[in-house]
Amino acid sequence: MRVKFQKTETNFCVKTEVFFDKERIQDEISGFYNYSFYWFGWIKSRKIAEGLTIEDFRKGGKMNNPPKSSLRNYDSWRNILPVTEGCSLTLSVIDPGKTKTMIDPTWIDFVLDREAIKKGIQIMAEKYPYQFENFINDTGDIYTTSVFMQSIVYGQEHFE
Repeated sequence: MRVKFQKTETNFCVKTEVFFDKERIQDEISGFYNYSFYWFGWIKSRKIAEGLTIEDFRKGGKMNNPPKSSLRNYDSWRNILPVTEGCSLTLSVIDPGKTKTMIDPTWIDFVLDREAIKKGIQIMAEKYPYQFENFINDTGDIYTTSVFMQSIVYGQEHFE
């Protein structure tokens, strides 16, 4: 099923819940790291839920089980941690309110976890319906990934 999110005067607007496999979110997060957006600095720290270790998230670990349909046989711990209950990553990102030039940016910390991801996806759906459509239909590109992550981190798009 293809979903369209264009606002017109004749369209009906309804609110509904959409459920995403964690692997879909992991794919988008993976794209974020792979594209190396300039407003993302580095992973500052990680929090792992009680009863788990970083080894559980590495290749062969109990938390690293990509779907059979996946082309890869394992996923990076940095993609799995944020979608796992009780786990998170602290990212260093540019503060768009205080950074005047990219020569000397101001960095802030952002905690990437399940709740932040859910909140960001809701923001993306409301503020950026075209990119949300691309995200849902898995037809996005680098710009879709940027809007996805900026919706999570900043609650809006600051950087093109």
